[in-house]
Amino acid sequence: MNQENDTRELVKKAQLDQHDTALKPTPYRSGHPVNSIPHVDMPTDERQHFNKILQEYVGSLNWLNCQTRPDLATITNIISQFNNSCSPGHIDSAKYAIRYLKGTADLGIQFSSRTNSQIESFVQFPLDPTKIIPLTDANWGSQDQSVPRPEDPPIELDLFKTRSIAGFVIWLGGPLTWSYKRQTYTARSSCEAEIGSVDECTKTLQQIANILKDLELFEQ
Repeated sequence: MNQENDTRELVKKAQLDQHDTALKPTPYRSGHPVNSIPHVDMPTDERQHFNKILQEYVGSLNWLNCQTRPDLATITNIISQFNNSCSPGHIDSAKYAIRYLKGTADLGIQFSSRTNSQIESFVQFPLDPTKIIPLTDANWGSQDQSVPRPEDPPIELDLFKTRSIAGFVIWLGGPLTWSYKRQTYTARSSCEAEIGSVDECTKTLQQIANILKDLELFEQ
C-alpha cells in the first residue's frame, strides 16, 4: 500500500516538482534539531502567512504518516509543534522532508505471511509474521543533546523541549500501527522515559488484542 499520488501532489504544492530539485536521503537532517531553529520576529500578518504554509505542509505530511509512511512520524511530530509560531527555518525543515518524499514516492507498507531472510536490522528482524510483536524506544531529554562547551552561555529551554520523545511500532506481518510523540511529563531518567514508551505501547497492544479477540482471531 502506498500513496504515490498524494505524495506527488504535496511535492507540487511545495513547488519542488522541478526536475533539478535536489533529493534528500532522510526525512530530516541529522544533527540539526528543529527545536533549535531560531525564532524570527516579524509582523503578525507575515507570521500568519508562514503559519498557514507550514500547517498545509504538516497536514499533508501527517496524512501520509498516519496511513502508509511511518518513516515520517518523527519529523511530522516535531514540526507540527510550530504550527502557530512558524519561522522560515521551519518551512525549510518541512521542505527537506518533502524533498525526501519526492525521491521515495513509491514507498509504502506491505503485509505478508512469509518471513524475509533478506531484511537486516539492529532489532529483531526477520519477524515472525504470525505473531504480534511490539517494538518501543525513547530518548531522554531534549532533541538537541549536544554537549555545550564551557565558554558557551547558558541556554534556557522551553518546558516541552526538555521532555523525552517516545515511539513504538506494532508488527503483525507488517507495520500494523505506530506512534511517535513527545511525552506529557518530564522523565527524570532514561529508564523512566523507556517505561513510559512501553506503557503507551501496551495500551495500544491491548486494544488490538481486544479487537482480534472480538473477531475470534486471537485468544489471550
